[in-house]
Amino acid sequence: MIAWGLFGGLGKRSRKGFGSVAIQSLIFKGIKQKDIDFVSDNYEKYKAHINNIIPKLEVFENTNYPPYSAFSQDSKIFITDIDNLKTDATKVHKDLEGAYKRYRSGNGQSNNKPERKDFGTPVAFKNDPNDSTSDRRASPIFLHIHPIKESNSVQYVGVRLYLPAMDIKHPGLIQKFLEDGAIEIKNI
Repeated sequence: MIAWGLFGGLGKRSRKGFGSVAIQSLIFKGIKQKDIDFVSDNYEKYKAHINNIIPKLEVFENTNYPPYSAFSQDSKIFITDIDNLKTDATKVHKDLEGAYKRYRSGNGQSNNKPERKDFGTPVAFKNDPNDSTSDRRASPIFLHIHPIKESNSVQYVGVRLYLPAMDIKHPGLIQKFLEDGAIEIKNI
């Protein structure tokens, strides 16, 4: 539940940052959980929240990628660099989605077709006999917009959570997207 509040969302477009949630408090069996602080008072505290929850997650333990998107030793979390925080969540979402679309479209390089499929399928390519729209795969990337208190105002940080699965063949382009304007919090 805590991980969901740090980088999750609600709804069918939650992987793309829509419906991002930020838990304010947690009540279990009628008792408010006071030992868990959900509100990030600043950027560093949000990073600390993420680093504290990582060891508590169930992680797919195998030398290979899991068969589906799940936390594994290859999962990565990146957040917006502190210099790129914004006071408008919509602007953070536009930045995240713009970078995602730019890299998924090949970043202007037509020879990135195989790597682009790692962002999720179907990605339609003209005259590609090996491309089947029935061979669907959800994106291994989850985008999230999270509010934090920074400089006496609410600012928003963009989160990029990468949960690779066994069909990821060329993670290089995804890695470039993850690093674009962001810093790595934890390589799980």
